[in-house]
Amino acid sequence: MKDELNLIYRELTTLRNRIGKLIEEEPKQKKDWSEIDQLISTFSKITKKNYRPTMATRKIFAARLSDGFAHEDIVTVISHRNREWKGTQWEKYLRPQTLLCASKFEGYLNEAKLAKPERKSELEGFV
Repeated sequence: MKDELNLIYRELTTLRNRIGKLIEEEPKQKKDWSEIDQLISTFSKITKKNYRPTMATRKIFAARLSDGFAHEDIVTVISHRNREWKGTQWEKYLRPQTLLCASKFEGYLNEAKLAKPERKSELEGFV
């Protein structure tokens, strides 16, 4: 029994070492955040707030892009909500966590598309 346990221990140690080497050899892929950073910058410009490209903020934007929404969809929601909420009691909610919330985003987008078409000059340079 003791010999069997020693054999199993050696096999497990060998496997652990092999796995460790494979993990080390795996190419380190760095995510390209440039599109998301551009969206964060656009958000800050439209809302006149100062959001920085922190990992937490990036993840919020990345989540909507990974859901299949386009860059233009995000800018449309930001622009529409900014026009609707700026100068009201809702202005404090002009933030990524609110506008890009998974459960609300599609509704905000549909609302924006049904609303009066935005003046092209408002979105120029953002889309």
